[in-house]
Amino acid sequence: MDEFEIYKEEIRYIRWKDSLVGSGWIHNSDIPTGDKEAPEVISVGFVHCQSDKSITLVANKINSNLNGQVNGYITIPKVSILEQKDITLEKLSY
Repeated sequence: MDEFEIYKEEIRYIRWKDSLVGSGWIHNSDIPTGDKEAPEVISVGFVHCQSDKSITLVANKINSNLNGQVNGYITIPKVSILEQKDITLEKLSY
C-alpha cells in the first residue's frame, strides 16, 4: 500500500447557528411563531477557501496534481459563526 500523508493541513472546527426551514405548502397560520430557536451546528473539515463573508469546509479530498477533487463541502456564512478553532495535525501517515 502506498503511504498517504497529511502534513500541516488546515482543519477547522466551527460551531455556527443554522436556520429553520419548512417544506411544502402550509397555511399561514401553521407557521411556528414565538421563541423558536434555530439549531447550533458543529462542522469539522479541511478549509478549502474563505472570503470576508464565508468559509468553505470539505469533508474529503484527493491530494493529487493530476486529480485534485473534493467531496462533501459546506459553505458557512461568517455572520453565523459562533466559535471556531484550528485543529493542527503536524504529520499523519498510514
